[in-house]
Amino acid sequence: SSFDWSRTDVIMTQAAKNGVDVLPILAYVPGWANGNAGRNVIPATDTAYVNFVQAVYTRYGVNGTFWQKYAGTPAPLIEAEIWNEPWCRQSWATPNAALYATYVRDASTAIRSIDSTVAILASVDYAWAGSNFWTPQIMAAMPDFSKYVSIADVHLYFTNFGGDNYSGAFDNLTKVRNVLTKYG
Repeated sequence: SSFDWSRTDVIMTQAAKNGVDVLPILAYVPGWANGNAGRNVIPATDTAYVNFVQAVYTRYGVNGTFWQKYAGTPAPLIEAEIWNEPWCRQSWATPNAALYATYVRDASTAIRSIDSTVAILASVDYAWAGSNFWTPQIMAAMPDFSKYVSIADVHLYFTNFGGDNYSGAFDNLTKVRNVLTKYG
């Protein structure tokens, strides 16, 4: 595959010049990967996605090809977030925890084949996918979650609870923690 790195090269150059570490959110689908069905329509297989994340870390990871030609101090990618809010229809047209677990497992394996120290973030939000609580679905699909994921990513949206009562968000965070604890 051939990728256009012109925009990300500028971002990575400026981040390195300014001493900023970049956390890439490896999300959304280019038209060539899903027949131009839209950026939130996930291909049936994750092959193109895995090839993409592997290319990102080959270029910008530790010992990446970009840093070999960069004249300043390198700032390689040391973490990766696998998608953004896959439980949300704006990110995945049809949220599917089992398919997301496959993406996480395969992307983590691909990235860590390049650099075993990369911290992998995965979305285990409390949000609902269809009528089911997302986190237990992820854990059921990927009981070896901790083998592939370093950080469980939870987005707390306090605006959903109104006023100054934030307890609902923290109650949901507790629910997520309980599920993660159950699976070790």
